[in-house]
Amino acid sequence: MDQTPVATSTPHWYRQRVPQLALAVLFFLLPLAVLPFVWAQSAAREPVGLRGQAVQRLESTATGAGSVLYAQLAGGLLVRSRDGGASFERIDAGLPHVGLGWTSLIDWLALQGDPWNLVALVEQGNAVQVYASVDNGDTWQPLTQPAGAADASRLRALAGGAGGWLAIAGQQTLWTSQDAGQTWIVAARLPPELVGKQPLLLRAEWRNPSRLVASSGAGVWLSDDGGATWSIADGLPPLAEVGALALASDRDGLIYIGGRELVFVSDDDGVTWQAVELPGSTGMVRTLLVDPRVGETVMAADSAGQVYRSDDAGRHWTRTTSEGRQSIAALAIDVRSRDRLFSAGDDGIWAQGILLQQPTPTPTATATATSTATPTATSTDTPSPTMTATPSATPTMTSTPTDTATPTRTATATSPPTATPTVTVTPTSTATFPGETPAPTAPPSAGQTPSAPTPTDAATSAPTTAPTEAPTTSPR
Repeated sequence: MDQTPVATSTPHWYRQRVPQLALAVLFFLLPLAVLPFVWAQSAAREPVGLRGQAVQRLESTATGAGSVLYAQLAGGLLVRSRDGGASFERIDAGLPHVGLGWTSLIDWLALQGDPWNLVALVEQGNAVQVYASVDNGDTWQPLTQPAGAADASRLRALAGGAGGWLAIAGQQTLWTSQDAGQTWIVAARLPPELVGKQPLLLRAEWRNPSRLVASSGAGVWLSDDGGATWSIADGLPPLAEVGALALASDRDGLIYIGGRELVFVSDDDGVTWQAVELPGSTGMVRTLLVDPRVGETVMAADSAGQVYRSDDAGRHWTRTTSEGRQSIAALAIDVRSRDRLFSAGDDGIWAQGILLQQPTPTPTATATATSTATPTATSTDTPSPTMTATPSATPTMTSTPTDTATPTRTATATSPPTATPTVTVTPTSTATFPGETPAPTAPPSAGQTPSAPTPTDAATSAPTTAPTEAPTTSPR
């Protein structure tokens, strides 16, 4: 029988098809890989609501049923949308009105129910009152007025932080509250460069609101003690105008400042700054929006109607719109779906699709708690067997008057105050006592009839020092 091995080879048609299949897969995956980039470059904005209205500010918060979009119109009217900007309703029924039934808003905050949804500074005659809402603007209630802040000319800006922290800036004074506006204290006087300047931009780091950033149009001031002291941001070049400022809420020390055709970025609480140009920008950056869940993602809009985006903490920027329709005064994202970017200006609110990074899960705290608990339980069990009655049984043998080496070393273990015998006897007897008790090594003498365990300790005491010195040191 012929046992010559049969040569096997890949069919010719298969060798030809493999490169073709690989090329087909590559052409299929390539568009998917660049889709986010293409979308970011060419996403078109579409009008969604308030056409013909001048919108000065936008904010978005999440609710149990979805998200709420708030908008402030020129003149101070505050409105709300629950359907992504398609329709709006007034939410100023519980606020004081001036003029043609509109509310004169000085400043306001949209919060995530900590405990308020909304906090507003409202002009009321010649005074300013602080109001808050827990139901997204359906009802409002006045908060305690800071002492000496009743004059309308004395309150200019609001800032908020986690845990019910609030701040109100006046012409010269900064008031802060640790209990959601129930009580207020005077934090400090503002720097002279910020006194009387309008508008005043005031921002607090959400997780650590003791860090504050303020600007009144020229120059940036920093505080890391809740406003008690202030210092100028020395690393910044002289700025003719500051158009916007924003802080990351999920990362400490990350600050963005909008200038003309560029953005200044600091990731060390304002110690050093990097100036990054916006490609193709010809206007002043009027608004900055930081992703509340991923602080490295930030949007910037300029007075020429262009929107820019950075996903690496402001080091690189791309333009997200192909045309500038209007000067943009405000930006907001749908914080629930995270797939729409709203922009607002002199012609209402516009929206465009957007792909945002998902926040990186941080299971560090859970893992640390688990690993900490495990060694704690183990270490607790380990000393328990060590603290056996072995030393108690050994000292009972010391009563024998026999002058052998074994009882002498046993006497060393008898004295509780000495640390040395305890360390020597405990680990050794724990390991040898259970195994050697049944079989004594040395035969008992006539005077040592009851001391059966003594030979067990004889094996233990063999490596120790001379027996004559043990009784001398035991009284110590």
